[in-house]
Amino acid sequence: MRWLIAVVIGIASTGSGGARADEKKPDPKPEAKGKLMLDGKAYELKNALAYETTKFDKKRTVVYLSEKPLEMAKLKASFKKKGNDEDFFAFDPHIKLVFDDKGDLFQIALYARGANVILQGDPNIKAEAAIKDGKAKGMAKSIKPDKDYEFGATFEVKLTKP
Repeated sequence: MRWLIAVVIGIASTGSGGARADEKKPDPKPEAKGKLMLDGKAYELKNALAYETTKFDKKRTVVYLSEKPLEMAKLKASFKKKGNDEDFFAFDPHIKLVFDDKGDLFQIALYARGANVILQGDPNIKAEAAIKDGKAKGMAKSIKPDKDYEFGATFEVKLTKP
C-alpha cells in the first residue's frame, strides 16, 4: 500500500500538464520591429496600434509604430467625442502611417521629442499594408537617408475598434 501512495504522490508532483508558479511565460511577439532616426537621435520601434477611421470623407487605416504602447483611452475618447481620431496625438516617439482603402500610403508623420516631419507623396518613402482578417501587416522605410530622418520598420497588428 505504501508503494501505491508513493506512486500517486510522485505522479502528482512531477506534473500532470499544469503550469508551475515559477515558470515564465514567453514574452508576447512584438507587433512592430524597426528604428527611427529623427533629429540626430535613434528610437527603437517595437509597439504598434492600428485602427480604421475616416479622413476627408474616405476610409483610412492608421498604423502607429512607437517605442512605448500608446494610450488607448485618449483614442477612444476622441472617437466618442468626434467619431474619429482628430483629438488623438501620441507624444512619444512614433511613426504614423495613414493608408487608403487599397493599402497604399496616403500620408506619413514622424515625431520625436518635438521634431515633426509630415510627408505625402514623397518618392523617398516606401510603405505598404495588407488589411485582412482584422489585421494590418506591412512595412515602411525611407529608401535613402534624409538629412533630417531615416527609418525602417515592419508590423503586424490586430485592428483596434475604438
